[in-house]
Amino acid sequence: MGTELSAVIGSAYLSGFVPPADPGPFGGQQSFDAAFNGVGVIIGIFVVVGIVLAVRNASVDVRRGIAPTTVDAQMKARLLQSSLLDASDDAPAPLARTIDERLGELDRLPAGGTISEAEHAAARAEALRSL
Repeated sequence: MGTELSAVIGSAYLSGFVPPADPGPFGGQQSFDAAFNGVGVIIGIFVVVGIVLAVRNASVDVRRGIAPTTVDAQMKARLLQSSLLDASDDAPAPLARTIDERLGELDRLPAGGTISEAEHAAARAEALRSL
């Protein structure tokens, strides 16, 4: 029986016969082809959406008078020319409180019942340490 089986296997090998492979739990070649095509479709959708968004953004830039290819440089130039970054003398100075103002405010808080005497003492010591 062993020689008969060897003869059958040998003749099948010589004739080019390849037994069908077990497709396994995922369905074999057909499932691979479907997944590969699905990935291609998803990539295609991303490419189309990217192109549509780029064209839309470029058309908005053109309507606003900005060249789409140099939008970064033009926006930087407009910002630098605007008064947003102007540090002139007309700009209000930041409010800086003196230590006397801070201590006076801290002294009023316990009288209004906002903080306790212990909190007042701790806040006053912290204000004096920050000098």
